[in-house]
Order: sequence, then C-alpha cells, then structure tokens
Amino acid sequence: MRAFWVVLAFSLLGANASAQTRPPLDRGLYYIQDYDAARDPAADLSRVVERARQNNLRILLVVGGDWCAWCHILDDYIASNAIVREEFGHSFIILKVNMNQRNPNEAFLSRFPPSSGYPDFFVLDADGSFLAQQDTAELERGNGYNRNRMIAFARQWRR
Repeated sequence: MRAFWVVLAFSLLGANASAQTRPPLDRGLYYIQDYDAARDPAADLSRVVERARQNNLRILLVVGGDWCAWCHILDDYIASNAIVREEFGHSFIILKVNMNQRNPNEAFLSRFPPSSGYPDFFVLDADGSFLAQQDTAELERGNGYNRNRMIAFARQWRR
C-alpha cells in the first residue's frame, strides 16, 4: 500500500511540474481539454456528435485523469508535435472523459469495453457509435509516443 501512495505522489508532482511548462492545447482539436470530474460525459458527447457530423470527423474519447502521468505526457506530445496534432485534427474531435476513484463515470463508460490502462482511446463514428478501442501503450516509445504510430493511428480513422 505504501508503494501505491509513493507512485501516486510522484505522479501528481510530475503532473504539476509538467503543467507549468506544457504548451497550450489546440482548442479546435479538443472539445473538452481537461479531465473534469464535474462534467457529464454523455451530455458532452451529444454536443460533440453534432460538431463531428458538421465537420465530417470521428470522435476520439480519451479516458484518463489528472492523476495519470501518461495522460499529461500525451497532452504535451500532441501540443508540441505539429504534424501529429495536424493529423489528429484531420481525423478527430477529442473529448476527454474523466475517470478516477471519486468519479469513475461508470454509467457512461459501461457502454465501452473495459480499460486496461490510461489514457485509453475509444474511437467513435460521427454519430457517436463505437468503432474501436486503442491501447495507447502500443503508440508509446520510451518515455513518450512514437510519431509514426500516432500518425498512422490518426490516418487510419480519417473519413
């Protein structure tokens, strides 16, 4: 149990340090930019569906939380890598969905396969229907993400 608290504290410290130097997120790419426990993901998804239909894009649900070090690494990676950001922007509108112990969003997330790690990607069609789940560990390289895998992932889902 002590190891859990050490890892949690380290993740939170790393997240706070990372947030101070993080480039701003692209407001056009993200519908919801934060993992906000107070938000209703079902209502957010309803709004995103309309925008996705209008722009002929798919929806990428990114499930995670502020507690998740890899979620912050993902944000930083997309914000600082123009080519990956552009490819994601041609394929998706990103909706972040908070998942933590205080608010696991079980009702909303129960319509998708269970997550084995975070962040977890769920690809939805423009109408909100589930298409696929992507384990983000497959997109990683070292302490970050693999540019070619990220681009291939985004292009695979372009409409």
